[in-house]
Amino acid sequence: MAGVLLLFGKPVTCAKYLMIEAHYSATDMPTLDVLLHPGGPGTRPQCNDEQRLAWVRSQRQSVPLMASVYTGALVFAAAGLLAGRAATTHWAWLDRLTELDPSIDVQADKRFVDDSDIITFAGISSGIDLALRLTDPLAAAGPLRLLDGETPLRARRVVATPGHTPEHQGVPVADGRELALITGDLLVHALQLLHPELAYAHKADPETARHSRERMLARGTVSSCHLATPHATEPFLST
Repeated sequence: MAGVLLLFGKPVTCAKYLMIEAHYSATDMPTLDVLLHPGGPGTRPQCNDEQRLAWVRSQRQSVPLMASVYTGALVFAAAGLLAGRAATTHWAWLDRLTELDPSIDVQADKRFVDDSDIITFAGISSGIDLALRLTDPLAAAGPLRLLDGETPLRARRVVATPGHTPEHQGVPVADGRELALITGDLLVHALQLLHPELAYAHKADPETARHSRERMLARGTVSSCHLATPHATEPFLST
């Protein structure tokens, strides 16, 4: 069973305005098999939040596998979990990781460091490595299915968006003449709605990305399209 755990159970607004609600708080959470600590601006004050650090230390006593992505490793370091161990974080925060605990063997050139019962993952895109690392055993046992390119599902479909960042795929969800489109890396700026030919530096293939963007944004018989995009100023745009 997977779920979102927020220490006090209150909703959190992320850096891109996405609001996350908790399945559990610290007082009603089930026994954990894996604790994944996210990164982001919120981890900066958490490194000095003794209540948070004490809770992280307490989980270390009972959770078989602790993992962090991006700057979540800074919280682990501040809590003393990484003392004398190998670890990594986002490249811009490697020096801060050392400052928090000079005994850490900082692996600057690694996307992730697997140190047995604690795994630290570097930048945001290393979350892909994290997912594979944590789900490989499930995939080998059969419960997981790898979606590669355009894939029909029971009631939805995953659509390949070639040319964009490889790990991003689009997911259209239609209801009658309304369409909700989870864009992934399809749109980086709302201006691309008017000028889909505009490209950004991190596209794997800008020309192919343009074609897949135009294809996904073509509404056909859809009268209303709602875009769920992590990159625009507002998280949900209706066109």
